[in-house]
Amino acid sequence: MYVFLLSFSFCLSLSVLSSLFSLSLLLSHLSLSLSLSSLSLSSLSLSLSSLSLSLSLSLSLSLSLSLSLSLSLSLAHTTSTFSSLSLSLSLPPSVAARIKSFGQEVEVKAGAPLTLPCSVVGIPAPLVTWTHLGRDAIPKSQKLPDHSLHLPVVASEASGNYTCHAHNPSGRDEARWSVRVVETPPPPTLRVQYSTETTIHLSWHTAGDGGKPITGYIIRYRLEGGEWVEEAVEPGEASHVLQKLRCGSTYHLQVAARNLVGRGKASRTVNTRTRGAGKWCVCVCVWCVFTYLYIYRTETSS
Repeated sequence: MYVFLLSFSFCLSLSVLSSLFSLSLLLSHLSLSLSLSSLSLSSLSLSLSSLSLSLSLSLSLSLSLSLSLSLSLSLAHTTSTFSSLSLSLSLPPSVAARIKSFGQEVEVKAGAPLTLPCSVVGIPAPLVTWTHLGRDAIPKSQKLPDHSLHLPVVASEASGNYTCHAHNPSGRDEARWSVRVVETPPPPTLRVQYSTETTIHLSWHTAGDGGKPITGYIIRYRLEGGEWVEEAVEPGEASHVLQKLRCGSTYHLQVAARNLVGRGKASRTVNTRTRGAGKWCVCVCVWCVFTYLYIYRTETSS
């Protein structure tokens, strides 16, 4: 009986120990599971912390980049503003080239001096040039410091349009002068139509008027070795008769035209001879004298 009880006690003890050991193992396993869970949670927490730190770093970096970009843009804008301001301050004002002188028609006598003004304004200072009938070369001319064009002696070839050109980077301008050179008439062409014992019939042709209307003609003639005698002829005439000449004599003849400028050069000298010779001329002269005396007495008696 005692042995049975002892055996029963031993078995019970073994059973209890076995249960306790199983419980201990279960608790150990549970503790291990809890430890692993805690470790997992810690790892998760660490991961979340790392993610949060990464996000924070990313946000900080983005913020830093944004701030840096904003600062760079601000600096660039400021630099551009100052550059524009500096450029605006460094560039001088610009004014288009303009000519203050007014072009007009000019009449000048041949041989006289002529000055055409050309006063200009503009920033920068305009470049000024002159042309005559579209050509840059103007013979016997000078450009004065005030940009005027000066011709010391005007010839007939100086007639025509003169243009002053002014230009700078901002614009260009021009003014035109119309120059008319007037002079005495050119020498006419003289011809002898025919002659009688006491007359010479002349005609002439004029090539031009010198720029002014012809106001008359002057006939010059003289005997061989004698003095010049002049007779005036009205404008519009192209012929004339020299009367009361000596028969059978040689005469030297010229004709010249005149206008408002003055008297022109005479034509080439033409030599001609009146009709008659010897006793015939004496008879004609006597007849002329008696005719004159008869007319004179008739007029005085009446």
